[in-house]
Amino acid sequence: MTLDFTGTSPQSKGPQNVALPGAKSNAECPFLMMLAHDIPWNYGLWGVIKWITPYGTLINPSDDAPVSINTPVGAGYITIGTVADCISQLYLCSEEKREAFGNGSNSYNNPMLYGKGKSGEFFLTMMMEALVSGAGAYIHRDGDDTCSNMWTTKPQVSNLERAEELFPWLYLWRREATDTGGPGKNRGGTACMNAFIPWGSDEIEAHDNGMGDVVRLANGLAGGYPAPNVKQFLLRDSNIEDLFAKGILPSEAEQIDGKVEVYGCNTTFDLNLKDVYCVYFGGGGGFGDPLERDPLRVETDVRNEYVSHEQALESYGVVLDHDSLVLDEKATAKIREERLAERLKLGSKPQAKTTTPANSGKRIMSWADVINMGENDAGERYWQCAKCDHVLGNADEDWKSMVTTYRAPLSKAQPAEFASHNEDFHLREFYCPNCAHMLEVLNLDNDQADPVTFKLY
Repeated sequence: MTLDFTGTSPQSKGPQNVALPGAKSNAECPFLMMLAHDIPWNYGLWGVIKWITPYGTLINPSDDAPVSINTPVGAGYITIGTVADCISQLYLCSEEKREAFGNGSNSYNNPMLYGKGKSGEFFLTMMMEALVSGAGAYIHRDGDDTCSNMWTTKPQVSNLERAEELFPWLYLWRREATDTGGPGKNRGGTACMNAFIPWGSDEIEAHDNGMGDVVRLANGLAGGYPAPNVKQFLLRDSNIEDLFAKGILPSEAEQIDGKVEVYGCNTTFDLNLKDVYCVYFGGGGGFGDPLERDPLRVETDVRNEYVSHEQALESYGVVLDHDSLVLDEKATAKIREERLAERLKLGSKPQAKTTTPANSGKRIMSWADVINMGENDAGERYWQCAKCDHVLGNADEDWKSMVTTYRAPLSKAQPAEFASHNEDFHLREFYCPNCAHMLEVLNLDNDQADPVTFKLY
């Protein structure tokens, strides 16, 4: 296998670079977990990889380049996610499609807390909830919730009571967070979130070594959306002490009064005695078109608080009774038909082809059971939509040039309070020009050309 990093951005002036040994180690993580999970691991696994790592880039910087925050964030983690995405694409072109999954744990907050401890001693520690991110969805099932990440084979999150014993804070809650899995026919795994207050110290600061507040880094697959942006905020000078005095232990941020201060990743801020720190960790990307998800599964997700009533409608086109949460089948079918028609109306149409290969019904291969390659009696090979059999065009060209394309804002398919409003990036959606089935969603720079998912040689 060749891992070719040609095209990687030049090295950064900041410490996001990862030295070449670190880049190779990060790239090896998805390689081991996705391709070698069923055999013993030893040094021989390195010998099957050919590395192409251009010098002077983020993943192979010069000797004097700063690299102090490359793991577990920065270019190191981007390397993990990129290689995982590539391996999944390979699987989706094979007969082992069930091994592919959307990206998980590639977008998260990673708070480091330091200051004066309960006895006046200095302390510094990292909150380990980032180890249990949501996993990406598969072609055959949802992603696992709050389960793992790609660089720790057996993650173990810290015990709440033990952490409170050692460090000067008090947890208010830790749980799986609603609407943090990427929408798809199969939903991405949900993220962990927690809230705590300083307890026994009035001198604590936090620095977040995270990523994913601007760009949605946990990519989906085959029409599934990436997981939402990560989020963290303070309820500054809250009424938490008054609530305690009344015997109230809040379980939602909405139950607490305080000035809301939102912080992005890689920021530093102080924590005072009355401040409540709420932090979300990363979810997993979805798999497949969200409008294809069984409405009853969405209803179940809403009842179990994995998906909100609002996102059931916005992301999945599912209408539920506001009080009983019972599915309205007719209204759901109607709104999904409207959404499909809207895709074809708003999207940019592909250029008309002078000739289109005839469809023989003979399938050669399939990518993700979304795009098929067929061959007719004339020996012509062509791409076609797996859902409606519409012939897109000749297989010697990239299928993305043959479909309807739409540029959606990063805020789409996620709650407004999570959404990044950065205008330098967008979600590029690709639909079948005949049936409007979502084929792929990519998180791209505005000036970036359509990347080739796969090509024939």
